Amino acid sequence: LREVEWQRSLDAMQGENSTYWQEIDAEAWESTVFIRTTRMKVMSALAIVSDVILQGGQIPFALIAAEDNEEQQQMAEMGYSVPGPDEVTMIISEMTKTIQGQFADANADRELMKVVLSMALYGDGYLKAPVVEQSTKKGFRLGSMGYEQYNESKPIPSGNYVSVWDIYRDFENTDLQEGIGIIERSLISSYELRKKIGAPYFNEGAIEQVISGAAGQFVFTDQQALPPNLRNVVNRKRNIMYLEFWGRVPMEFLDEYRDKAEYAPVFDGRSGHEIEVQCCLANDEIVRFVGNPEGRRPYCNAAWEIELDEVHGIGIADNLRSAQKTINSAVRQFINNKKLAGNAMFGGRSSFLAGGQNRKMSPGKWFELAEDVDDVKKAIQQFVVQDVGEGLLSLIGLSERYADEESGLPKVMQGDVAEKKKPDTLGEMNILVSQAGKYLGQVIRNIDEGIIEPWAEWLYEWNMMQGTGPRGNMRVTATGFSSFQNRIIRGENIQKLLTLVLSSPVLYAEAKARPMLEEIFKGMDVDPEQ
Repeated sequence: LREVEWQRSLDAMQGENSTYWQEIDAEAWESTVFIRTTRMKVMSALAIVSDVILQGGQIPFALIAAEDNEEQQQMAEMGYSVPGPDEVTMIISEMTKTIQGQFADANADRELMKVVLSMALYGDGYLKAPVVEQSTKKGFRLGSMGYEQYNESKPIPSGNYVSVWDIYRDFENTDLQEGIGIIERSLISSYELRKKIGAPYFNEGAIEQVISGAAGQFVFTDQQALPPNLRNVVNRKRNIMYLEFWGRVPMEFLDEYRDKAEYAPVFDGRSGHEIEVQCCLANDEIVRFVGNPEGRRPYCNAAWEIELDEVHGIGIADNLRSAQKTINSAVRQFINNKKLAGNAMFGGRSSFLAGGQNRKMSPGKWFELAEDVDDVKKAIQQFVVQDVGEGLLSLIGLSERYADEESGLPKVMQGDVAEKKKPDTLGEMNILVSQAGKYLGQVIRNIDEGIIEPWAEWLYEWNMMQGTGPRGNMRVTATGFSSFQNRIIRGENIQKLLTLVLSSPVLYAEAKARPMLEEIFKGMDVDPEQ
């Protein structure tokens, strides 16, 4: 089960000594230290990927005019003016500005960072969009009595990160839109459920029944299946299990529910003997049932690393599992050996000591010997446990190198290279950085295609349907990978040029090396002045 793998990854991230990470048959005195290599790698990956994707604090996407000659001909026949190149550029600019403003209002950068962190830790990240939320703007404006405070509320299209712990999906299909369906689970309070009364297609009678009856008695038995932040809540106020299903149901179910419903839902598409719907359940009671167009399930996802022939992705924590266990074991053995080698160890014969004595050692300790013992060495002898720490240090170093390779994130990209593990030459360092860059480039491509493109496309469609502002036929493309690729290629070309300049006195006299060095430093996020 993926939940078991997720929990192991989470324990590694938090340094929790769960059963999987404990040493077998370890005694109480032995070390239980947990070196959080997984956390260091995951957080470094999050920082690097977020820094590349969110350059300038904006979601990277571009709008491109869709070349549709047939559409232009229809516009001309209907008497509409066909926009020229300058007008098309203006429309694209205005629409891009609108979408970026909506991203900013919805704190999209924060939601995207949560998705990326989920990908790195669990292997998969999920986003729910579009979600229409109320945005409140507060401030002061000049009025008749001077500056007056105001609150303005307006609906905005948004997107929310969804935890992998709350998603149940069809594992027979990799496409969320093509599988049988997807379920999002959440715990809500009676107050939150009551607020849904009056919203389109919500059944007031069913909601009242849930609130008055089963809601107060509901107990969630499988605490480990909840998201980590909800497991240890004692006095739970959100005690209603709310399931939001988007997918296909048999037509027989539809016919049965029509007879019981207070309304007749309108359905947009039918496929065989199944129909696409959205169905919400609160404590197993249907509170909303409505048709949904095919291909319009409001969820998208991306994998950190694609696992061939598998539905789920692989994260950094999955790749580091063996290295993390080896590092923990080696460091624990190192500490245990230091405890034994650094403490005085004694052996002796109790019959050679007078009775009734405490054998615990302390400075200035006096031992009473038996009457017939003429030498204390016959009763007590000290011995030394060999210190094998140096050998364990090499094992720890080797394990950390494997962690670098298995995670695809060498320490040079984290800004730290240990003396015993640093590359021998500049060429080796360049190879390490280049390979790591290609690995992260694939991750960024996954984010582009799985999260950013569908999210930006939904916002574009929202704005087109609202009918405000300039509109036009466009297509959305994410540019995170392009930006990353340009940055890497540019950095590599500058390094090659600098090497050529430094190797030739003639070129060195003609070229300025300082600006090239500054560009290389900036590409590695290093302050040139330091």
